[in-house]
Amino acid sequence: MAPIERPGFFKFLINKIHKVAAYHYADGAYFIVTPSCEKILGYTQDKLIGKSPYDFRHPDDIEYI
Repeated sequence: MAPIERPGFFKFLINKIHKVAAYHYADGAYFIVTPSCEKILGYTQDKLIGKSPYDFRHPDDIEYI
């Protein structure tokens, strides 16, 4: 069995990445984020999962997005 086909291998890789990486659905909702997001962005995985990047914008920036 190839490494990528092993159950849990993708999750293992995500947990080892030391950079911000996130995967999201077409509507923008995150379904996978790296644990390093907490250290770099200040948000836990639980806080990000199911949210969109637009949920974290500053109110003053809405007109620019």
